[in-house]
Amino acid sequence: MQKRIITGIIGIILLILIIYFLPIYFFYLLLFAVLLMSHYEFFNLFENFNLKYFLYSSFFSIFFVISFALSINLVIYCLIILFIFSFCLFILSVKKSFSNINEILIFIISNVYISFFLCFSIPIIANGEGKNLIMFILLIAWSTDSFAYFAGTKFGKNKLCPKISPNKTVEGAIGGIIGSLLVSLIFNFFVLKLPFLKIIFISFILSISCILGDLFESALKRYNNKKDSGNIFPGHGGMLDRIDSLFFAIPIFYILLGF
Repeated sequence: MQKRIITGIIGIILLILIIYFLPIYFFYLLLFAVLLMSHYEFFNLFENFNLKYFLYSSFFSIFFVISFALSINLVIYCLIILFIFSFCLFILSVKKSFSNINEILIFIISNVYISFFLCFSIPIIANGEGKNLIMFILLIAWSTDSFAYFAGTKFGKNKLCPKISPNKTVEGAIGGIIGSLLVSLIFNFFVLKLPFLKIIFISFILSISCILGDLFESALKRYNNKKDSGNIFPGHGGMLDRIDSLFFAIPIFYILLGF
């Protein structure tokens, strides 16, 4: 627990420093590093991990970051190139008796799920209130996870998805949603100052998205008989373990903001 707390505090301090006090390019570099670590852990969840798919994903991570940073309109071209490239891999796979089709599908899912979804944080932070909005979505994710843990530990009786994550409970999920609502209201009162009903609606949707993102990653680990996605963070597991709640929440937040 001590390692978990120390790692968490250091991570929060670094995030605040990068988001609020350093040029936005440092956020891009941080995002790119997160993408690389996430892709590596994602592929490593599966048996017979082939390094070449991680290298391919590294290049596409660069393309996605640059496309989102320059113009959201360029992202569609990045997606088209991704699918054309994947189709070329598929054609080559046919010559090998379809031996690599599963790997190609995992490659596509990884790039959409990780690079495409997380890069929506770029147009969010580039907005006038972008720094506060990024901090808001991070607070929603952290509070949902933390309150769900404490509520589940104290009151948890009914399993949420026992086949995917045996330790998660309905009571924990409800506690996470309520806790995130309270945190979002406090942050909104002092910082964002959005209309009351709007912040309630956004927080509710985002909290549910965080729970779904957590469950999706749990399903991946359960399918591959893995407890954690990695061990890069002492007491926390891997990168995917720390940010799994953001993969669905960030693009949904982008949509809700109406950019």
